[in-house]
Amino acid sequence: QTICFDYRGHNHSEVPKNLTNMTIHASAKDVLSILDEQKIHNAVFVGWSMGVNVILNLYELAPKRIHASVLLCGNPSNPFDVLDNNFMIPLLFELIKTTHLKIPRTTEALWNKILSNQIGHIAANRIGFNPDLAKPQDIEIYLKGLANMNLEGLIHLMNNYVHADQTKILPTIKSPVLIISGERDYLLPIKAQQKMASMIKNSEYMKVPMGSHCCQLEMPELVNLRIEKFLRDVGW
Repeated sequence: QTICFDYRGHNHSEVPKNLTNMTIHASAKDVLSILDEQKIHNAVFVGWSMGVNVILNLYELAPKRIHASVLLCGNPSNPFDVLDNNFMIPLLFELIKTTHLKIPRTTEALWNKILSNQIGHIAANRIGFNPDLAKPQDIEIYLKGLANMNLEGLIHLMNNYVHADQTKILPTIKSPVLIISGERDYLLPIKAQQKMASMIKNSEYMKVPMGSHCCQLEMPELVNLRIEKFLRDVGW
């Protein structure tokens, strides 16, 4: 059985009326609610990017419910701290936050416009994907999902994301962990995952050659085979 869920404010999940509930911790509690609803005692968890932080938060809340985990292209703390020469990304985030406070409707219109045109595709190709490996339709789906999100909710979630820090939980993890990196991840560079691997005793590590931040979309067969081997090894 495989269960996928949408974070609060993502895709089919509603935006909370109180946007302060758009947090990593709230997302981890949502996972526990799903487990309880489905009567699942423990499971293997797979998280990508911010999903890594959700799983690490889950380790703090209920470690016994995690049989094993797969952490793809993540960082346990502020993602802006590990950026290599991408100083424009945190500056852009602060600009969006400030502008949205002053002129929310205009900011939201611009956000949708940029993500829906060639500028968004160029930025995604340069930062989030390897254009030589990624399928254009995958990039299109990713950008469309971002454009359709509630921007104010996204800002609240991102603001919590950059201030959350689960580094302290890494040495306490006892269940098996597979950590996967994209060799050419310019959003959360490979050094972030290598550091996590060095801090988790039961971890295995894999580098996806030429892979970007979305390496699982670019080399799905390679990533899936490695995850399948990991699941067999942990008896799942």
